[in-house]
Amino acid sequence: MAVPMPAIVILFVCRVVIAGPADQNAGYTGSENLAWDYTNSIMHCKRVEVQLDGQGAFTPIKCQRAAIEEGARYNVTHKGGRYRWWRSACPVRIANTITGETIDWLTEVPCPHRDVAVCEMDVVL
Repeated sequence: MAVPMPAIVILFVCRVVIAGPADQNAGYTGSENLAWDYTNSIMHCKRVEVQLDGQGAFTPIKCQRAAIEEGARYNVTHKGGRYRWWRSACPVRIANTITGETIDWLTEVPCPHRDVAVCEMDVVL
């Protein structure tokens, strides 16, 4: 029996720093002059798991769409914070190599681009 995809989106959020003076219209637009924090020539990120409401069958396409929505929501709800959404991931299918049947889903997706980023901790929302 195939295991359904869990309704989880993984966000990779990375530290940002103030890149300079605020724009003269920042009070009206809410824009922030930010840049990625490249301390020691590497981005410092953390992995955030977002549990979604299980409305119907959760598919890879629904997951990718939800990842964009959740990433944008993270940036809006954490305005003024030290982290911003950088990348996202969906659970990875684990299949039986003989039958091709899905036996489980990997949600502990590793930090992407280890040459430029390191994930410091995991957070579950």
